[in-house]
Amino acid sequence: MLFTGDHLSADQAQRIGLLNEIVGTDDLDARVRGLATTISSRAQNTVRSSKVIIDKILDNTGEDDTVIGLYADGYASDDYAEGVAAFLAKRQPQFE
Repeated sequence: MLFTGDHLSADQAQRIGLLNEIVGTDDLDARVRGLATTISSRAQNTVRSSKVIIDKILDNTGEDDTVIGLYADGYASDDYAEGVAAFLAKRQPQFE
C-alpha cells in the first residue's frame, strides 16, 4: 500500500488485519457505546497503564523503567487482587 498507493475496501482491510471489525453506520453509535461501557468496566489502572505502554511502543522507546514499573504496580494493585479473586469465584470483578 505504501509503494503502490492502492486503495483497499473495508473487507480487504479486515481480511489482512488492518482493522478488527466493520460496523454499519446505523450500528456505529451503539457499538461505540458498547466498547466504552466495556472499557470503563475494566480496571482503570490497567487501562491507563496500557495507554502508556502503547505510547512507548509507538515512540520506539521500548521496555524502559517506566514500563517495568507499570507491570510491577499492576501486579501489586488492589485491582489485580480483585480480578484474581473474581476469576476464582467465577464472578464479575468489582473494580473501584
